[in-house]
This record gives sequence, structure tokens and C-alpha cells, in this order.
Amino acid sequence: MPSFKLTNDLEFFYLDSGTTGLKSTHTTLFALHGGSFFSGTFKRLLVAAPNHGFRIIAINRRGYPSSTPYSSAEAERILTGGEEARAAYLAETGRDLALLLDGLITELSIPSDIMLLGWSHGNVSLLALVDTIRGPSLPGATKDRLRQRVKDVVLFQANIDGLGIEYPPGLISPPLDPSIPPEDLGKVWAAWGSSHFLHGDLSTHSLDQLTSSHTNPNKRPTIDSGELKLDEHFVGVEEIAVDISILQPKWMAALDAVVQRVLFREPSGERYWVIYGTAEMWTPIYTAWELERRLAEAKNSADVHFKGMEGANHMVVWEDPDAVLRELRSCAEYKH
Repeated sequence: MPSFKLTNDLEFFYLDSGTTGLKSTHTTLFALHGGSFFSGTFKRLLVAAPNHGFRIIAINRRGYPSSTPYSSAEAERILTGGEEARAAYLAETGRDLALLLDGLITELSIPSDIMLLGWSHGNVSLLALVDTIRGPSLPGATKDRLRQRVKDVVLFQANIDGLGIEYPPGLISPPLDPSIPPEDLGKVWAAWGSSHFLHGDLSTHSLDQLTSSHTNPNKRPTIDSGELKLDEHFVGVEEIAVDISILQPKWMAALDAVVQRVLFREPSGERYWVIYGTAEMWTPIYTAWELERRLAEAKNSADVHFKGMEGANHMVVWEDPDAVLRELRSCAEYKH
């Protein structure tokens, strides 16, 4: 199993679709998985990647299979610490991922432009990574190399919890339901999150057009298909307490600070894409709407574009990998 070890002895497992059949002008996609569902969720993307001019490298974040777990001391600091500890965690996460990305560029002799993608809860790590690349903490050569190579940053189906955005009134999600036992939360969320929702007119950006419960009776949740097996692609909530703790409201200020530094500033060359599915649960849709509203009102903003994937649920990376890769290819080839 391929992995990369940093100089601080942290090790990251990754999947790599390789370069077979690709032209030298291909794009390398560095993908960060969501909460509970780890890099294996991207397996179908990796298989389809060469047909769309991509090499995909999918990382298992810390705390997930075959990557370095958090020590008990680290977990204690993250779970019980205050604002300073939460900011430090995000900074450390970003720095480790930046050094990992730079190390893989060298070790794998990656010649191409790079697209960064965070899926679902993985957008916390994605934004921390970009914050580090744009910030002052990296060694000069590493910073220059990453700034030159990273062309596109994709917030794919970003969840409200990971971007420091408050929940609107009247809509619910499993993390807010106190009746769900903690040990059942992961599987309940997986079923809810992989359903196909029947929202109203999303062009209105109106809350009353979103639903948290009206699903398509003709389409089963992805995890009920029998193909996406939880024992092969899913880690229970109790096993990833550090990662899931970021869903708590106390993280909002630290997460919002990262969002502000990354998106609410003058453009600096790279493009940002916020992509949601029109048939997924309401949280990524509302996240995109709220980001678009705030950026439109901001004095400074990065080069951010918004897209809705028609008919896509939250597990579209598994259900329709070709549609995802076509969408990402259009981002990579976008011209003003």
C-alpha cells in the first residue's frame, strides 16, 4: 500500500490512479475524503480518471486507515482545548498536508498542474491546506512551488459544519438530533446523506425550497445499493472522535477565520469552485448559497465560481464518477 512519511514521522496512506494512458498535459487531482467515508470512496473516480485527463491521488487523512492516528495527548488537546488549540490544529493540519503535497510532487515526479479537491467534511482540511499555501509558514521553495502548481481549488459538496456557517432555522440534520445515540450517528448520517432529495426551485436561493426529509421514493440511498459497503469504505464515528469533533459549534470561529483568509481576499491566481448536487441533502446547497451571498457583499473576494450538478446526490463520486470528472474537467479548462 503506497504511503508517504513526512520528516516529523507522520505517515499518510494514499491511492494513486497513475499516469498510464495520460498525456503530459494531464491534471493531477489531489483529493481529500469526507468524514467517516475515507479514500476508498473515490475508487470509481480513480478508475475513470484517465478517460478525463486526470491523475487522482486520494489521501487518507490522519486518524483514518493506514495513516498516522492522533496520539492521546493530541486528541486531548484538540477535543478539550480552547480557541488557541483549535486554531493550532487547523494550522498544523494545513502545514502537514502542504508538506505531503510537496513531497508527493517530488517523489512521484508530478509534472502537471494541480487541482485540489475536498469532499464533504474534507473541506475543513482543504481550506486549512490552502490557507497554509497562501500564508507565511512554509519554507520558501515549498511555498513557491505549490503556489505555481495549484491552479484550481474545488470545494465539492462542502458541508455547513466545516465552514463555520450557522444553521438556518427550520432545517435539520442528524448531527443536530439529540435522540440519535452517538454510536448510531455515523450510520444514520450515511443513510440520510446518501439519499436523493426532492428539493423545490433551487434557483430562488430560498430556504422554503429546501427539504430535510422529502426524498425520491424511486431511488435508494447509495449505501443501500449493496455496492458501497460500509465495512470497506466507512469508519464509525467512535473511531474518529477528533475529526468529528469539528462538527461542534465551538469550532465555528476557528473555521470561519480560515474561510475569511482563503476566500475573502484579493484574487491571487488560483480559481475556486463551489460545487453541490441538486439532489443531495440541503446542507451543501445552503452552504453554497450563503458563501455566494457573502462573497457578493464583500469588499474583497477570491476568484470563486458556483456550480450545481443536476440530479447529483451527496455520493455522486460513487454513483456517477464520469459526471463528476466531466464537471471537474470543465473547471480545469475554464477560460474567462
